[in-house]
Amino acid sequence: MEIVITGNLHKFMDNEELKVFLLGTRDKILVEASPYDTVWGIGMKEDDPDCRNPRLWKGENLLGFALMDVREKLNKIK
Repeated sequence: MEIVITGNLHKFMDNEELKVFLLGTRDKILVEASPYDTVWGIGMKEDDPDCRNPRLWKGENLLGFALMDVREKLNKIK
């Protein structure tokens, strides 16, 4: 997981447009809305009515949590 966080941190630090976009999500919960990925995603489509409830996710959403961690780190170094 750390390598994903580190890689994404560099990606967002190196691209101002992406950085602004990620920081613009503020405190929103971020998800990888993939119905086929239950490790990096939530295992659901973005139009699934249950996708907004983390208790109903079918996946771990590791990518979403990594991106939220990156967002937090970027906010600290602004």
